[in-house]
Amino acid sequence: MPTLEASLPAPRLRIKVMEYEEKGIPLVVRGFHKLPGWEDALFTPEWLLEHSTGLNETISVRNVYDKRDSEMPLPEFIERCKNITDIVPGGTQKERYYGKDGICPEQWEAWLSSSGVVPKQILPFSGDDAFRFIPKQCRAETLMTYFGVGGTGTPCHKDLCASVGQNLMVHTENEGSAVWYMTLREDATSVSQYFRSLGQEVDLETHVASELELKVAPFKVYMHRQERGDLICVPQKSCHQVINEGGISIKLSWSRMILSSLVMAYESELPIYHRVCRPEIYSVKHLIHGAVMSGTKSLSEALSESDGDVTSRVCAMRDRLKPLVNAYTEIIVEGWDPQRKGEPQTWDPDGQTRISCDFCGAEIFQSYFECRECDQEKKESVSICSTCYVEGRSCVCDFMEPVTVQPFSLLLSVRNKAVDVLNRCLTEEEQLIPDYTHA
Repeated sequence: MPTLEASLPAPRLRIKVMEYEEKGIPLVVRGFHKLPGWEDALFTPEWLLEHSTGLNETISVRNVYDKRDSEMPLPEFIERCKNITDIVPGGTQKERYYGKDGICPEQWEAWLSSSGVVPKQILPFSGDDAFRFIPKQCRAETLMTYFGVGGTGTPCHKDLCASVGQNLMVHTENEGSAVWYMTLREDATSVSQYFRSLGQEVDLETHVASELELKVAPFKVYMHRQERGDLICVPQKSCHQVINEGGISIKLSWSRMILSSLVMAYESELPIYHRVCRPEIYSVKHLIHGAVMSGTKSLSEALSESDGDVTSRVCAMRDRLKPLVNAYTEIIVEGWDPQRKGEPQTWDPDGQTRISCDFCGAEIFQSYFECRECDQEKKESVSICSTCYVEGRSCVCDFMEPVTVQPFSLLLSVRNKAVDVLNRCLTEEEQLIPDYTHA
């Protein structure tokens, strides 16, 4: 796997990391634990115990044998990890737990953002990370911890919604490490087809490919043994699996939804999630909405500063915004029926309410169907996204009313303002249709 040293001059390291990210190639940056600002004592199991709330604090764990998730007291989990062997007895062991998707301690998050050890442009909510365009209370949890021992790991999968992944190993004991197998972004479709030939579905995250299956696969597979201080950079749509070996290893992991991730997720990942009924989690359409508003404001200010001249800076901002506006227009058209007027709305101006389809798990951005009669006992409504409803999915009583989340006029205003600004720096042949109206 391509490898860089963390000790490279910061500008050069930033440029190289961005190059691999743009090309969709996996990358390892080694040696962060050797840099000034690294704090070994901060990432130990002992630190976690000392700063926990006591015996009542739990950690989310998965038994790798039966794939069941549960909560376990943190002291018990750490004791199990310290006493377990790396050798898995054949057919005799029924429990081996992996601490996955754990909430990152506030002190670790503060260190990550302020220590200066990890390059700023790949930190959470920095640079082009679209999560910074929406209110903090509306963001999905993207910064996680993973606590593993030999014999645990993660099946082959892609990071959510075409996001870019970063995984930093911060602590190891007894030669703990993690073996990563990764593919190129451009091979995502080939990987999916290959898994189906094996009777598996990569987007369900249930299959750990064997070394033989990876060896004969019709695409290139990268491999790296991650050790303390190694940062793994996971490209968009890169299929990867992780196998922990040796003693304890602790990792910090976070995802970034860069601008190209938004269009990629909307066009290729969300249709897959709908097919396999996988929850979306990252609210892609809401992120596109926020990114369009932010991009429109920035481009308008840049045009004002250049007195309307289409400078290289304006061109770069224009080229980032245009595909987002095209996707946003599709989203509006998808939920727009001029024959339906005066429908009830569930608009939350503060953006804190999120509605998901009760069948496929898709995040509902605008139009959906609702029934308030089926679940009278719990007094909860049944919500079905428009795509599921068109496919014949409904509630038990099959009496659902169309509902919209927010006024269409608000969405059209955002879209039309963006198009107006874009058209000021596009040729006549390139210009987008202005002034969509809600007839």
